[in-house]
Amino acid sequence: MKTTKSFFALVAAVCISVVSAFAQDVTDNYSRIYASYGFQSMKNQTDSDKGAQLGLLYGLNLTGNSAPLFFQLGAELNWVTYSEDELRETLVNVAVPLNLSYKIAFSDNVSLEPYAGLNLRLNVMGSLSADGSDEKIDYFEDLDAKRFQLGLNVGASININNISLGYRFNPDLTDYFDIDGTNSKTRYHFISLGINF
Repeated sequence: MKTTKSFFALVAAVCISVVSAFAQDVTDNYSRIYASYGFQSMKNQTDSDKGAQLGLLYGLNLTGNSAPLFFQLGAELNWVTYSEDELRETLVNVAVPLNLSYKIAFSDNVSLEPYAGLNLRLNVMGSLSADGSDEKIDYFEDLDAKRFQLGLNVGASININNISLGYRFNPDLTDYFDIDGTNSKTRYHFISLGINF
């Protein structure tokens, strides 16, 4: 937890130091670097795993700068962990968000950016281990977890100058485990802080 707070403090410091370095019109193409913190759970799971995310997003104006309608393409690295008693779960995946967004300008420096789209996720690592044990359950080799999942992106960002604050919900459309009768669709909730440039 202390490492996560330190990480976000560093991201906030970088954001503040460059906030006045770039000026953008609401219809300009843009790039965004962001860090997120949130949690992941499965549909019928009461506990949730905590995680962090680093991402890069590009917003391409679809109207030739006549309206603030954008196609967003990104790349994200997600790391999620969960500990209970002596058990520790670790998940690592790479995601590609594909969204449509629209910027609503409140002033020259403030805009709201709702978006929705698809999330393509490649699950790189999934494991469960016990403290003090060398044995580890590999989700892909031992439990037939799926490497690829398709999900949805629904969220919004508030852009203040070049700082972006956002919330995103990622419900999956496909299961994580290929086990009959088990609903293993994951759901991610993330709060993010980023820089637009």
